[in-house]
Amino acid sequence: MGLLVICSRYEGLPMVALEAMGRGIPLISTPVGNIHQLIQSDINGWIIEPSQLVAAITHWSKLSQSHRKQIQQMARRMIKQHYSVHVVIPRLLSLYNH
Repeated sequence: MGLLVICSRYEGLPMVALEAMGRGIPLISTPVGNIHQLIQSDINGWIIEPSQLVAAITHWSKLSQSHRKQIQQMARRMIKQHYSVHVVIPRLLSLYNH
């Protein structure tokens, strides 16, 4: 899978978004829940209004392979830097230790 589209009207922070980005699969998503914490538009995915969905998918399909690869790497990097077990577990342990 090369792209994940989340077109929900209501979400928190979808686990599927974290899992996809962790595998280098960028997202196109509506501005739901906390998705803005994950996606930096045109860097590691896109946050769009529902009416822009077709245009966003078309845009993705026309990107060069190198540009796609860059966005995929940035998606993976976001998860590694902010949501990986190496980041989350120390935060949780610190909460329990205080």
